[in-house]
Amino acid sequence: MQVGQNGIALIGIPALLFSFNWWIGLFLLAAPLPRALARLAYARKRYAFEQGQAKCERRAWYYHWMMTEASHAKEIRLFHLGPLFRDRFKEQRETLRGGRRGCEKSKPQGREKFVDSRFTTLLRFSCRARRLACS
Repeated sequence: MQVGQNGIALIGIPALLFSFNWWIGLFLLAAPLPRALARLAYARKRYAFEQGQAKCERRAWYYHWMMTEASHAKEIRLFHLGPLFRDRFKEQRETLRGGRRGCEKSKPQGREKFVDSRFTTLLRFSCRARRLACS
């Protein structure tokens, strides 16, 4: 029931706006495109990063498992492997953290809003210019 109502609204509102002025309908359809494209590009970049870091993530998990599992405690104490595993675990986590931080810095938050606002302004002025030209 809810899906049907949303579908009718999704089709009906743009159709109503297109009947008043096709520029308004076009504006509403085109306005979210820059933001969607920026988010898609970021998602692809983040996915590629995560795929590339899988090996590092597995190593970190392995060191964590070795240090926290009770069945490995005797060997770790006997061979004094605690500091070695701890340092390697920290190394892996720092590598992962640094990569994620770099990925977050490239997130299109500011640029996305900037592009979106510029595109909206451009469309708004083009609608006004069209309206003035037709008057």
